[in-house]
Amino acid sequence: YFQYSRVYSFGHRDHYRMAKYLQIHVNNMNTEPLEISSDHMVFLADGRAVPAGLVKIGDHLMLGKRNDNAQIESPSGEVRKIAVVHRRGLYAPFTESGTLEVNGVIASSYVSLQGTEYFQIGSVEVMSMHVLSHMFQGYHRITCWFAFESFCKRETYNGEGLSQWTSGPLHASIWFLSQSEYVQGVLGIPILFCAIICSVVGLVMMNLWSVILYVLIAFIITRGEKPLFQLNRRERTKQ
Repeated sequence: YFQYSRVYSFGHRDHYRMAKYLQIHVNNMNTEPLEISSDHMVFLADGRAVPAGLVKIGDHLMLGKRNDNAQIESPSGEVRKIAVVHRRGLYAPFTESGTLEVNGVIASSYVSLQGTEYFQIGSVEVMSMHVLSHMFQGYHRITCWFAFESFCKRETYNGEGLSQWTSGPLHASIWFLSQSEYVQGVLGIPILFCAIICSVVGLVMMNLWSVILYVLIAFIITRGEKPLFQLNRRERTKQ
């Protein structure tokens, strides 16, 4: 299931720039077709996030269908037509869950800079581009969660329509991907470590009260139980 999730930022937001999009027509949809850039990721019916440019006619995409609990169930629809269109405006919403529903189709908040499903170093597939991108956005989500009014609601965009939060990391990522396999391999380990740290810290901080509650419950339970090695200690002495 997917659930409603707050839009805390935009990776790309430009009202005036013309851009090329893929127009993807899917069965079982009562809405307009999905229009999406080729490097932006969508979810296949099996749950994998792939760049829209890799989607083919006959593939099945994950669709959003709400149940009585306002959760989004995920039936699938078959792609029956793909066209190329040009539209004015570029928008890439970042949600706290990293996913969003666009014209009935479940899409990722992120793009694949390599045009592939997985982040690759040479020929080695390291991890899902969607998962890696969501990890790196951990620091951004934390900041917006704590100080949305002060920072994220007032964020600015440069001449390319890139957010102040994403411009630097994006250009750094493009530089990294332009390096040799050796350089990528050397730098890839600390980069992945940083991504994991961002993700874990974001998960903990955004669920801080839940973590505190679990720790408190665990403390109460352990304090209420007598350790095994102390059990009947005096009784054994008397015997």
